[in-house]
Amino acid sequence: MKKVVLLVLILGLARLSYGFHIVGGEIELIHLNGFIYNLNLIQYFDRAQTDNPAPDGSVTLYIYRNSDNTLVDIFTLPFISETPVEYTNDACIRDDLTTARIFYSSQVALDPSDYNQEEGYHAVWERCCRNEGIVNIINPRGTGSTYVLEFPAIMKNGEQFINSSPTLLPPLSDFACVDQLYYADFQGVDFDGDSLVYSLARPLNSSSTAPVPFPPAPRSEHFGVTFSSGVDLENIVPGEPSLSITNNGFLTVKPRNPGLYVFSVIVQEFRDGIEIGKVTRDFQLLSVDGCDPPDPPVAVIQLPGDPTLFEEEASVDFMVAEEKCFEFIIGNLGPTENASVRLIPINFEGGVNFNMLDNGFTFNEERISGDSSIFTICVPECPLLLDEPYIIDVIAQDDACPLPQQDTVRLTVNVEPPPNRKPFFRSIANERLSISVNENDLFTRVFNGDDLDLDSVSFVLLGPDGNDPADIGITFNINNEADGTVSGEFIWNADCTIADFTSENTFELTLLLEDDDICNVPGDTLFLDLELVLPFNSNPEVTSDLAS
Repeated sequence: MKKVVLLVLILGLARLSYGFHIVGGEIELIHLNGFIYNLNLIQYFDRAQTDNPAPDGSVTLYIYRNSDNTLVDIFTLPFISETPVEYTNDACIRDDLTTARIFYSSQVALDPSDYNQEEGYHAVWERCCRNEGIVNIINPRGTGSTYVLEFPAIMKNGEQFINSSPTLLPPLSDFACVDQLYYADFQGVDFDGDSLVYSLARPLNSSSTAPVPFPPAPRSEHFGVTFSSGVDLENIVPGEPSLSITNNGFLTVKPRNPGLYVFSVIVQEFRDGIEIGKVTRDFQLLSVDGCDPPDPPVAVIQLPGDPTLFEEEASVDFMVAEEKCFEFIIGNLGPTENASVRLIPINFEGGVNFNMLDNGFTFNEERISGDSSIFTICVPECPLLLDEPYIIDVIAQDDACPLPQQDTVRLTVNVEPPPNRKPFFRSIANERLSISVNENDLFTRVFNGDDLDLDSVSFVLLGPDGNDPADIGITFNINNEADGTVSGEFIWNADCTIADFTSENTFELTLLLEDDDICNVPGDTLFLDLELVLPFNSNPEVTSDLAS
């Protein structure tokens, strides 16, 4: 009898701990200092299901080697916080879509002797099971979730390799409507400045139907969920168009049917063109029927001195002396709807999170009638790209539910920069200069720079591979400065006690000459090819007077 009671109790606890309430999340590994990291697990938690249990007090993550799937570390992360996921528009709140962000975190020390394999490592967390109402996979109640973070070795070629995984990946905060365009920005942040590339992926099942598989399977044993009939990676949320994501993380879909859909996004991390890591994040999208389709705004651009209203695309050339503004007119607004404007760069950096105020754009709005607003937008005085026009999508949006409706006009802008003549190195005709110095010698050379506009000018010396030139005994001192001219002395103390020149004795440095012009146009560049000449060193002769 005791055995039966115990079994019932275990099954009851297992039922309570199933993860039907978890609707998405990902793993993060953030470098702090030395070999100390923050290891984080983020869960998105369904708070609309009132019979769900509270979040777990802790979660356990497992780290494996990629090369042979050997378990390296086990870390338990405590619960840290719960915060609500906000809707884009609070007026669109639905009782059946209430999501919380659950955050688990711990500072962990990674042993460099355990994390030095070139193939890298992966962290895994698993949980069963998924929401019963998911419509694009088979048997969701018997299908688990697996989150995976792949990250590089923390030691490479005997030196520490510092990296943090992508972070601040936004959640889905809104619902989609059948036959209406849904969009979301999944773009995250990389603290190291690495490039991030986004793509859709089949969600991963767990390795067990137990509430908490122990331990989870390594990466090579992960397998995907089973899609429902008619669903595949190209049609993971069926629609016209079906769910897709751009390389820079902009998600779009116009769902054909109502339902709860699960999908995964892979975020690949590249440094110098080489993939160094990857995070797989899970999420669910709710599509509902019966939405009142809002009338989208209608936007046009009117250029200075031109009565034409451009609906699709326009091009404008701004000269130096003229005001650099145009009118962006948004019509078809309801009497209580508010209009706003976004800019998205097309042929220069910025992405969907581009902030026009931080990048020199200004604008003001005037409501000109009951259903229209006019925005006067002024572009920066300096061109955003040198020697070519820049292209921006000017987007009008209202505040309709569940998401703002949009209209876009593409604008090509060519800005004539203020006149400026580049500074130049005096008496140096080529862009490269070769310098040879004997070991332990002291080499000096004076460099002069001039600017015909009489702008103030300055030197910047960049060491080999971005390192400090002082590491190889080089200093650069400014002798004198005046309007339109500067003089500096290059000094190389080729002392063998400063650096080990036997392992490397050739270096490329870059000497930049910059003028203080309005638009910060790059100045002149001189490449310095340095060679330290090592003395001849013959092999020692070994002799002996011992008889053979």
